[in-house]
Amino acid sequence: MNNRAEVIEKSLIGEEVYFVGAANEYDPFRLEVFSELGSLGYLDSYISETIMPLMESKRLDYTARIAELVKLSERNKHAKSSIVGISIDAKMSDIPVPPKTSVPHIER
Repeated sequence: MNNRAEVIEKSLIGEEVYFVGAANEYDPFRLEVFSELGSLGYLDSYISETIMPLMESKRLDYTARIAELVKLSERNKHAKSSIVGISIDAKMSDIPVPPKTSVPHIER
């Protein structure tokens, strides 16, 4: 599933997500948020600036979940996008932590 709006419409509160570096010339710390269905969008840059260096050090052990979700279909007719809030539980590890490339499957 590649359509972000479609991915968000099928997402659930509490669903686990993971981050993938998506740096570009304007934002070297850009992180994209993925669920098992696909991309949900990008973290705000002020959060990515803190998380990305820790992820690159391979010492950040984290679990991230959808904490808030207002789907476009639930918003008023003038809204142009969904609202997705992410909670992050993180700790530093003494041993290298492999990057996350998937999350556990959930029944929908």
